[in-house]
Amino acid sequence: MVSEQTASGTQEVASSSREMDKAMAEVTQTSEHLAQIAEELKAQVGQFQLSPTA
Repeated sequence: MVSEQTASGTQEVASSSREMDKAMAEVTQTSEHLAQIAEELKAQVGQFQLSPTA
């Protein structure tokens, strides 16, 4: 009985760990994509020249 509960708990922890790994991979991928978009935006905004005011 105790060993069955321990095995079940271990399986739940393993499953949760796999889900967390997958979620973290998605967060990492999204963060990298956002960083790429930010760099592209920075390059595009950098094309504008502001004239000095008098």
